[in-house]
Amino acid sequence: MDQKTVSIKGANKPALVMCLLKQIFRLVLAFPLLFAFLWSSSSFAEVLGDSVPKGDEVKDPYLEKLFAPEFPFETIKIIAAKGEEKYVVIKAKDNMTDEIQNRYEKETLRKRKIIIKRLYHVKDKALAFCEMTLYRVVSETPYVVEFSNVKGKQWPGNKADDVLRHAGQYLIISVGDNFASAFKRVVVYPEKENPCLDPPIVGKYPGSRSIACYEDDKIVAFVLAAKVKAQDIYNHYGDKIKKHYMEVGLNFPESKWNIKDMRSPQFGMKMTTIRLSELGPFLKLMEIVMKQDVTQLYHHGPELKKLTKSSRIPMNGLILSVQINKGDESIPDYSFTKIYYSIDPDENKRTIEKMNKQYKDSTK
Repeated sequence: MDQKTVSIKGANKPALVMCLLKQIFRLVLAFPLLFAFLWSSSSFAEVLGDSVPKGDEVKDPYLEKLFAPEFPFETIKIIAAKGEEKYVVIKAKDNMTDEIQNRYEKETLRKRKIIIKRLYHVKDKALAFCEMTLYRVVSETPYVVEFSNVKGKQWPGNKADDVLRHAGQYLIISVGDNFASAFKRVVVYPEKENPCLDPPIVGKYPGSRSIACYEDDKIVAFVLAAKVKAQDIYNHYGDKIKKHYMEVGLNFPESKWNIKDMRSPQFGMKMTTIRLSELGPFLKLMEIVMKQDVTQLYHHGPELKKLTKSSRIPMNGLILSVQINKGDESIPDYSFTKIYYSIDPDENKRTIEKMNKQYKDSTK
């Protein structure tokens, strides 16, 4: 009896093993179905982490229409997350790819006057800055633009989040708390100019408007706005600067025109891009400078003396630099020029001698 029982138990072992394997096999087959369910459910973000933002769905027909894609999609939702963050979450009919996202950004968004600006670290190509701007032209003369913008969240190490990304079937757009609802206005090209002095030696670019001119420690700054491409301004002033440097005895060829710090006057010429979001504070500052006889350019900076057409400045000074800010994609063919002019003869003489020595040493 005992021997029979033992033999029966031994005979059932393979059956038990087969049964266990079948259960495991069923679980394996069921996992993709479970994963698909979780992917499409509202708890997807909780399962897979932060790929898709969590929060309450809110109604915003304007944002839905603004970001509605031209590729096939199932849903578009506005998600209000914690910390006053808001997202547009689009579920496509198929998995998103880099190519689809890029086409959506370059074609769909730009057609709707939405520009995304990204800056990357040179070494590791990591994203250092990201900004999305919606703009609209209010008037042509004067040229007035309104804009609304949102920046990607900044992290330690000068890293930033992208405002546009994709995960699986989802396209995720960060819109902050007031994108496309709060706008700032800037006058890019005024109808009338401020009564400023014209820059000596090199003069004003034809058709440009004077925004401001001021003196700071015997350096006079002239700020101009022009309806023209930055390269045209560079070409206009380039020959004038070369001739001027030759006449004052400054041996500083165009190959050395490298203005590293845009916050302080140096030498030569340089072009750089100014974003629409940077333009508002820049023009507002110039407006404040012109409205007051004495003001401050920076909170920690020296006082500035306003200069008008009736002011007199020496005409034998030294042009330090011409800095040209070209407009970004939202304000193309508009440029802003700063011309720095030193009126201190002793300092100019020392500067010329110093620059000539540095250039001579660098060519040895």
